[in-house]
Amino acid sequence: MIGKYYTPEQQESLKARGELLGEARIRQVEREWQGLIEQVRTEMVNGTDPSGETVQILARRWRSLIAEFTGGNSGIERFLRSCALR
Repeated sequence: MIGKYYTPEQQESLKARGELLGEARIRQVEREWQGLIEQVRTEMVNGTDPSGETVQILARRWRSLIAEFTGGNSGIERFLRSCALR
């Protein structure tokens, strides 16, 4: 799947990030993502104000996980934003 969506340079960057973070952290973040996505969806269904504190805390956590995953690679970040909550 990675080869379908990312350039060879981005694939290398993701591989390096994976090696840096380690398998245990990757698995931990995968679990965190699932919970975070569920929380965001719940707030959306409830019609929670996006500028409210609850949603802003979730948004900060979302951005933090993306930054950790991408290592600041803007191309990978753009792709992830385009896939958000599909």
